[in-house]
Amino acid sequence: MRILLSLLSIIWLFPSCTSSTNDSNEQKVYSNPEVHHRGSVKNVHRNHDFSAHVQLDTLDPVNLYAIGPAEGLDGEFFIMGDRGFVYRLDTAANNTYTDKNWRAEKAAFLVWSYVEKWDTVRIDQPFDNLQELEHIIAKKAANNNLDTNEAFPFMAWTFSSSGKGHVMNESLRLRSEKRGHSDAKFSFEWVEQPTQLLGFFSPNHGGIFTHHGNRLHIHFRLGNKYRGGHVDAIEVNGRDWMLLLPVVK
Repeated sequence: MRILLSLLSIIWLFPSCTSSTNDSNEQKVYSNPEVHHRGSVKNVHRNHDFSAHVQLDTLDPVNLYAIGPAEGLDGEFFIMGDRGFVYRLDTAANNTYTDKNWRAEKAAFLVWSYVEKWDTVRIDQPFDNLQELEHIIAKKAANNNLDTNEAFPFMAWTFSSSGKGHVMNESLRLRSEKRGHSDAKFSFEWVEQPTQLLGFFSPNHGGIFTHHGNRLHIHFRLGNKYRGGHVDAIEVNGRDWMLLLPVVK
């Protein structure tokens, strides 16, 4: 519990939220926020189309939540409210860094939604992989009157036991012999880190903003604020964590 409270005290933007309350006897009326997207995963992976499909300063920043790779595969977006970050690779230092000038950026593909209020659900269930996390999110979302047959955004505040992520960098791919999509990934791992997640759930957007066979696309920020990117693996064991689900009026 001390760790959870310490996590929440980290100076990050925390959106307005409410406690989770559900009356199981009431008839559920599903209500998901609208989810927008431009460009696609398959366009980037299969066609090597890294061109701009969204200019971020054309989007209303108020209550905006968005993730995706930057134009030219030069980083990963993590945007929440009017505050956003681009996590990029410093090739000289062989490490990631944070660029806060996201509004002047363009995205190779982007998925976004507008959420005014979030409902916070405390979770005491650990998970070892993204498939288990996907199952937990689906169950809790259904309990919170979200339609799991449609797309919706979510956030989470965790203290992750371990994880693995990446940022995209086209120069890495161009220097490789195979020049495949995975060659553009700068991958790194971490252990025992406060971790904020921002993601989108959908069973219908494989190849668009999720990979085929997966229902999640998630980006992350670590507690030191200088490391972040796309989640490839994450594990949370022995600690409560908080799942934030959108509230739609």
